Amino acid sequence: MKKEDNIDCIFVSKGRTNGRAKNIATKHELFKNEIKLKIFDDRIEFEQPTDMYNGKTLKPTANKSGWFTFTILCEDIEYKRYNISEDSTGDRVIIYFN
Repeated sequence: MKKEDNIDCIFVSKGRTNGRAKNIATKHELFKNEIKLKIFDDRIEFEQPTDMYNGKTLKPTANKSGWFTFTILCEDIEYKRYNISEDSTGDRVIIYFN
């Protein structure tokens, strides 16, 4: 399977600045809009913010090949491919890393 075929996963790679910065790449449709994220000990949850939400959000960058990319700060997550959990919904994506 080619990387381009992996729509239901997220790729984590080394960020530019330091060991905590991680680049995220995915083709999942949730990431075409602004997202909010929560980092837990064993997982990261990405969600579409509600209209009432007034906290911090991220706006992934889209490229011509359909990939959405952005950077997060998380020391605990390894550089690799993560499958999107079956616990995910249409407005929430979960990846387990521990």
